[in-house]
Amino acid sequence: VFAVRGVAYLGLSGLLLLSCGMLFLFPKFSARLFYRSVVILCALSVAALSAVSYSRHLYNVFGSHTDAGTAYDTAKNSGGLPLLNEIKVENGTRIDRSGLDVVNNASWLYNQSAITVLILDNSITGMTGHQQNPASGKNIRLQPAPAIDLETLCRSVGVTSVRTVDPVDTFEVEKVVKEEIAKDCVSVIIVRRPCALIPTGKKPKGVSIVLNDDNCKKCGACSRIMCPALVAGPDKKPVIDPEACNACGLCINMCKFDALSKKEEA
Repeated sequence: VFAVRGVAYLGLSGLLLLSCGMLFLFPKFSARLFYRSVVILCALSVAALSAVSYSRHLYNVFGSHTDAGTAYDTAKNSGGLPLLNEIKVENGTRIDRSGLDVVNNASWLYNQSAITVLILDNSITGMTGHQQNPASGKNIRLQPAPAIDLETLCRSVGVTSVRTVDPVDTFEVEKVVKEEIAKDCVSVIIVRRPCALIPTGKKPKGVSIVLNDDNCKKCGACSRIMCPALVAGPDKKPVIDPEACNACGLCINMCKFDALSKKEEA
């Protein structure tokens, strides 16, 4: 968006300066060129502003924001093309601070905005060093504490469509996202799974992912998830590092041939 806008503004400014300079230096020969340049400038202005507006909307819909407040303001104030729903992604650990605006923005509900909010809840505050938060069920001293129920919180402020999904089930997540963005209302999808680096997110002892060589078709679907514990071997079949594997099951869900499965040691 910013690149398109910058190129458009620089190009239009340069054309205007060039036209004025030619008119000043060669007044007898440049009048016709100046008027033609003005016409071209007007036409390019309309085209450039249209491109900037369209690409800005695509950025609003599909882009990401480094600041949560920016994301909410963009969703609230952006116009947008018809039939396109706004999608906003929020870190679930910040729902108690600026993230509360996701579900407590009266203008969204009052104006019946078509906005789908994804709250990513990994049961910890990963961005600043794994501190507890009001949604984790523990306080900063790691003592038990009341946990915010995100589903109840969303419904309490008027959000009628609230759904919870497990990100490991990628096909279900895709299905739910498509269903929610098709709704003409404010909807919330809570994507919940504990971080793999905290005790509740680590794999149980004795559980591992194993490969059934006979079922593997070497399609590469499992390796495309970019899991650090799974790589394609010399024969194109997956090779699983048991020490790095968290046994989350994502690779199992991606395989359509039942070549991967969980194994529990006796």
